[in-house]
Amino acid sequence: DAHFTLYEDEGTNYNYEKGKYATILISYDNASKTVTIGDTKGSFNGQLKNRKFNVILQKKDETSANAAKAMKSVDYSGKAVSVKL
Repeated sequence: DAHFTLYEDEGTNYNYEKGKYATILISYDNASKTVTIGDTKGSFNGQLKNRKFNVILQKKDETSANAAKAMKSVDYSGKAVSVKL
C-alpha cells in the first residue's frame, strides 16, 4: 500500500502563501490492485480543470516497456476516481 499528495500551484509567484494551491491525494491498495485519485482540494489561477492520468503498475523485474502495455488512462475532472489494475 502507498499514498502521496500531488501538489500544484502557479509556479511563478508567492500566491501559495495566500492559500492559492491545490492538492490531490493519490493512493494505492495492493490487496485490490486499485489506484484511487482523490478529490482536488484547493484552487489557483490557471489550474487545469480536466486532465488525464496514465497509471502503470510496475512489477518487480518487469521492463518499463512491458509494464506500459498494461497502462490504464484515467480521465479526471477534480472528483475522486478509482482504477483497478
